[in-house]
Amino acid sequence: MGVRGLMFKKLLKDTAMYGVSSMLGRLLTYLLVPLHTHIIYGFSKAEFGIMTVLYAYIAFLNIVYTYGMETTFFRYTKKVLPSGEDLGGVSVPKDNSQEIFNIIFSYLFASTLIFSGILWIFSGNIAYFLGYPTQTHLIKYSALILAIDTLLALPFAKLRFENKAKKFALYKVTNIVITVALNVIFLIFLKQNQSPFLKDIGLNNLGVGYVFLANLVANAFTLLFFTKTFFGFRFHFDNKKFGEMFIYAYPLLFMGLAGTVNSMVDKILLEKWLPLDFYAGQTPTESVGVYGAGLKLAIFMSLAIQAFKYTAEPFFFSKADDKNSPKLFAQIMHYFVIACVLIWVGVCANLDILKVIFLRNPAYHAGVEVVPVLLFANMLLGIYFNLTVWFKLTDKTYFGTYFAFIGAFITIFGNIAFIPIFGYMACAWVSVCTYLLMCLLCVFYGEKHYPIPYDWKKMFFYIFIGFICILINFYIKNKTFFLLEFLFQNFIFVMFCVMVFLKERPLTPKGGN
Repeated sequence: MGVRGLMFKKLLKDTAMYGVSSMLGRLLTYLLVPLHTHIIYGFSKAEFGIMTVLYAYIAFLNIVYTYGMETTFFRYTKKVLPSGEDLGGVSVPKDNSQEIFNIIFSYLFASTLIFSGILWIFSGNIAYFLGYPTQTHLIKYSALILAIDTLLALPFAKLRFENKAKKFALYKVTNIVITVALNVIFLIFLKQNQSPFLKDIGLNNLGVGYVFLANLVANAFTLLFFTKTFFGFRFHFDNKKFGEMFIYAYPLLFMGLAGTVNSMVDKILLEKWLPLDFYAGQTPTESVGVYGAGLKLAIFMSLAIQAFKYTAEPFFFSKADDKNSPKLFAQIMHYFVIACVLIWVGVCANLDILKVIFLRNPAYHAGVEVVPVLLFANMLLGIYFNLTVWFKLTDKTYFGTYFAFIGAFITIFGNIAFIPIFGYMACAWVSVCTYLLMCLLCVFYGEKHYPIPYDWKKMFFYIFIGFICILINFYIKNKTFFLLEFLFQNFIFVMFCVMVFLKERPLTPKGGN
């Protein structure tokens, strides 16, 4: 096997490791969906809507708290000391990674104290402003969750850089197992318990606060895994070095903020701009809950993309100086698109079963209609991540800011314009339009600054055939018995898989074995 084959094998192995851990983690988290939507133990659609909105804000603030320093850690550790032991194509510096870690973590620690302190002090005002005046405790929990998430971000990035995929996966899965266990304990045994003791310690009538509390405790426990990392850390405030890093990182901060706007602001705008009588018998907050439940089924694509990002980002930087990198990146994109299209078609073929398994309350089933569109939007987002390699490797990160802000503009005004007309379907289609435009912009400028020979014709072919398969599946929906419908939809999926396999298999030369 050649060098390139070994690199692909390693990239695939690490992606699979991150993917298995992410999927296992999400599977465990999915066990919470029936619990959260359960008639007795779960929450009302309004409560589910509040939780969806607040977690959207947390996702947004996570970007502010870390301000692009994870990617900066990869870039500057590689940039300062490019030599090192080669592990399957990933260069691991030996001398300066701890210094870079110390500098970045020192500034992250200081800024986190300031940010979370502000949220805690003004929690009552923030809760009132958001329209949840009785939920001050949720803002305080969120402040602590954000603080711990930030303290964990760089240690996890360090594991990725050091190629410790197994340890990364173990820590992530353990965190989720604890989160799920605490959710079960809190919602089944505490939510219905009105004992004086629980009241005295402030654990009664928390509502969705039990979910936030479970998240907080699990994250705090995860800090213990990095005891050795924290003991090895020394505060090191170097304004000159950090200033250079921040110049590289601040466009990533704005890119992250705008990107989070693209992926999260739809829930916030849906609650604010949906007419009161748009969905019969549902308030706007309840509609956000239904849309949020639909998002849970679109997460399969996000899982694959996240697993790929965990592996690909340090891998891309390790190949920055390789003259054959463009061709390698094009091949990676090709197989990435194939994997995403397979997920898109496979999930859509089994939506009727997935909604019964994960959305136990029929009140949430209406949100399933957005899933195929959201899966496609997430696939475009994953393609965009692959495309961004050119401006990250050439230190032109400001392009990412431009693209992301254009996307954020379309997301905000598209949702404001179309939510009153199309409801939460508007949120899904606006996401598609946003990510598609960002991809086109990235391709156009990438060709000028860092040309990569992507095989767009072949990738478009797979996407188009996948789209046709999904159209056929939805055309026959409700026109046959459920079992026959299920078998036919999955037959189409299997045929699509066979077609991809036959088209991608290497041809054996004449006379070969």
